[in-house]
Amino acid sequence: MAEWIDGDAWQAVEALMQEVSGRAAVLTHGAQQQADTSMTAVEAEMGYDSSLIQLEAMGFTDPARNLEMIRMCEGNVELALDLLMSN
Repeated sequence: MAEWIDGDAWQAVEALMQEVSGRAAVLTHGAQQQADTSMTAVEAEMGYDSSLIQLEAMGFTDPARNLEMIRMCEGNVELALDLLMSN
Protein backbone atom coordinates (compact mmCIF):
# COMPACT_ATOMS: atom_id res chain seq x y z
CA MET A 1 0.00 0.00 0.00
CA ALA A 2 1.24 3.46 -0.82
CA GLU A 3 2.04 5.45 2.33
CA TRP A 4 0.22 8.57 1.10
CA ILE A 5 -3.14 6.71 0.75
CA ASP A 6 -5.09 5.80 3.88
CA GLY A 7 -6.51 2.28 4.34
CA ASP A 8 -10.08 3.03 3.25
CA ALA A 9 -8.97 4.83 0.10
CA TRP A 10 -6.59 2.00 -0.74
CA GLN A 11 -9.37 -0.57 -0.37
CA ALA A 12 -11.56 1.52 -2.68
CA VAL A 13 -8.74 1.66 -5.26
CA GLU A 14 -8.22 -2.10 -5.04
CA ALA A 15 -11.97 -2.74 -5.42
CA LEU A 16 -12.09 -0.47 -8.46
CA MET A 17 -9.08 -2.22 -9.99
CA GLN A 18 -10.75 -5.62 -9.50
CA GLU A 19 -13.97 -4.37 -11.09
CA VAL A 20 -12.12 -2.97 -14.10
CA SER A 21 -10.17 -6.21 -14.44
CA GLY A 22 -13.38 -8.23 -14.27
CA ARG A 23 -15.05 -6.07 -16.92
CA ALA A 24 -12.02 -6.40 -19.18
CA ALA A 25 -12.19 -10.19 -18.83
CA VAL A 26 -15.89 -10.19 -19.75
CA LEU A 27 -15.24 -7.99 -22.79
CA THR A 28 -12.34 -10.17 -23.89
CA HIS A 29 -14.44 -13.32 -23.50
CA GLY A 30 -17.30 -11.75 -25.48
CA ALA A 31 -14.96 -10.69 -28.26
CA GLN A 32 -13.51 -14.19 -28.41
CA GLN A 33 -16.98 -15.75 -28.62
CA GLN A 34 -17.87 -13.39 -31.45
CA ALA A 35 -14.65 -14.27 -33.28
CA ASP A 36 -15.34 -17.99 -32.77
CA THR A 37 -18.86 -17.59 -34.19
CA SER A 38 -17.59 -15.64 -37.19
CA MET A 39 -14.90 -18.20 -37.84
CA THR A 40 -17.45 -21.02 -37.65
CA ALA A 41 -19.64 -19.33 -40.27
CA VAL A 42 -16.67 -18.76 -42.57
CA GLU A 43 -15.43 -22.32 -42.12
CA ALA A 44 -18.91 -23.70 -42.79
CA GLU A 45 -19.28 -21.66 -45.94
CA MET A 46 -15.86 -22.76 -47.17
CA GLY A 47 -16.75 -26.40 -46.47
CA TYR A 48 -19.94 -26.07 -48.51
CA ASP A 49 -18.34 -24.07 -51.30
CA SER A 50 -18.97 -26.61 -54.07
CA SER A 51 -22.56 -27.13 -52.91
CA LEU A 52 -23.20 -23.38 -52.95
CA ILE A 53 -21.72 -23.11 -56.45
CA GLN A 54 -24.03 -25.90 -57.64
CA LEU A 55 -27.12 -24.20 -56.22
CA GLU A 56 -26.15 -20.87 -57.75
CA ALA A 57 -25.59 -22.53 -61.13
CA MET A 58 -29.14 -23.89 -60.88
CA GLY A 59 -30.48 -20.36 -60.52
CA PHE A 60 -30.73 -20.04 -56.74
CA THR A 61 -28.92 -16.74 -56.30
CA ASP A 62 -29.57 -15.89 -52.62
CA PRO A 63 -26.28 -16.93 -50.97
CA ALA A 64 -27.57 -16.60 -47.40
CA ARG A 65 -30.63 -18.74 -48.13
CA ASN A 66 -28.53 -21.28 -50.03
CA LEU A 67 -26.08 -21.57 -47.15
CA GLU A 68 -28.94 -21.98 -44.69
CA MET A 69 -30.42 -24.83 -46.75
CA ILE A 70 -27.05 -26.52 -47.26
CA ARG A 71 -26.36 -26.35 -43.52
CA MET A 72 -29.79 -27.76 -42.69
CA CYS A 73 -29.16 -30.63 -45.12
CA GLU A 74 -25.59 -31.17 -43.90
CA GLY A 75 -24.14 -30.50 -47.34
CA ASN A 76 -26.59 -32.65 -49.31
CA VAL A 77 -27.32 -30.63 -52.45
CA GLU A 78 -30.30 -32.76 -53.51
CA LEU A 79 -32.08 -32.26 -50.18
CA ALA A 80 -31.25 -28.54 -50.18
CA LEU A 81 -32.62 -28.28 -53.72
CA ASP A 82 -35.86 -29.97 -52.64
CA LEU A 83 -36.22 -27.49 -49.77
CA LEU A 84 -35.49 -24.49 -51.96
CA MET A 85 -38.00 -25.62 -54.57
CA SER A 86 -40.71 -26.29 -51.97
CA ASN A 87 -40.45 -22.81 -50.44
